[in-house]
Amino acid sequence: MKTVFLQYILKPAVAIGLLYFLYTKGLFDISSLIELMSLSRILIVAVIMACVFLLATLRWQYLLKAQSCHMKYTELLKLTLIGLLFNFAIPGSIGGDFVKSFYIIKHYPTKKTQATMSVIFDRIVGFVTMLLLASACFLIKADVFFADPQLRVYALIFIALTVCVVFGLAFLFSDLIKTSKLVSRLINKLPGSSFIFKVYDVLHMFGRAKKEISLGIVLSFFCIFGQASIFYLVAKWMQISDVSIVTVLVLVPIVLIIQTV
Repeated sequence: MKTVFLQYILKPAVAIGLLYFLYTKGLFDISSLIELMSLSRILIVAVIMACVFLLATLRWQYLLKAQSCHMKYTELLKLTLIGLLFNFAIPGSIGGDFVKSFYIIKHYPTKKTQATMSVIFDRIVGFVTMLLLASACFLIKADVFFADPQLRVYALIFIALTVCVVFGLAFLFSDLIKTSKLVSRLINKLPGSSFIFKVYDVLHMFGRAKKEISLGIVLSFFCIFGQASIFYLVAKWMQISDVSIVTVLVLVPIVLIIQTV
């Protein structure tokens, strides 16, 4: 109840109060906001976001195929929209991913682990793609980000995190762990070892599905580029001329990662 009050009552009230204060002090030009939110611009943003959701659903479908779970695209799109509804519209602490997992398990009662991990791994693919894209943009704009000492530290930390995550996943998916007797003995000593082995087997199936994972990463790039393009367009509509698409492609993944965490 406290979470509902903070998220759906207190936060909007504070935001509205802040906007009203800025408006009364002449610091918030509502006419400019109305001009910015013209019907044509709203339609452009809506079309881009619709494409992002459609591509994200297609990515999830490929990841389900990697687990031999074949489901119609239209059904998955319904689950994606239900997840969005629980994320943004309905009060409570139930996340959209939990709801998607619940419904997908109902479709595959004999493959509960595979179905659930498809939702989790969908998040992982998106996370890794954001890291790769932001790191690539840091390197493309190295003359800008590495010139400033503080930005250079952030860039190096981000690039190092990307390298660690990529190599960590590559090592996790390799046969070295799966065939290692030492790792098997260590896991057997842990509580719930049978469940851990089951989850690892599912993850290893993703590692063998190179085609589906590659397509998932490509689709994630398009999803992030779509979201970044909205921020870029809004900046241009607000006549912020010194914002480049590369800068936005760095900032948007960082914001999305922080939001996800």
